[in-house]
Amino acid sequence: MRTSFSIILFFLHLGVFAQHDGHDHSGESEHKQVDPPHGGIILDAGKYQIELHLDPLAGDEKLTLWILNSKFKARHPEKGIVTIKFNYKDGKVIEQSMVNAADRFHCNIPDLTVPFNALILLSIKNRTYNGVYYYKGLGK
Repeated sequence: MRTSFSIILFFLHLGVFAQHDGHDHSGESEHKQVDPPHGGIILDAGKYQIELHLDPLAGDEKLTLWILNSKFKARHPEKGIVTIKFNYKDGKVIEQSMVNAADRFHCNIPDLTVPFNALILLSIKNRTYNGVYYYKGLGK
């Protein structure tokens, strides 16, 4: 009886160490860090990832957005609608629809000199996904 208990304890002990071989407890995420395919920043929007690229020197496409799947591959929904709400520090709120281009969405930004929070609402097949982006502003 004592021998079988020792054998069971031995195998349980091996199983515990086998489960932790190569496992890192440093607190880092187990997800691989992936570079955004278009050089922007990634926002989590539930089922999708949103990649934002801000170019203050661009003409009408200062803010460009791509919809990515969980593997960071571009998935442009043909009937997708993106609305963005710019919430400025002074309390001003500007809402606008982004233009649905061939492979991306884009819009101009009302004021780049002051900080804002951008609430991005993505609607695909009667479902809404959202992400939030904070911009520090160019001025002051």
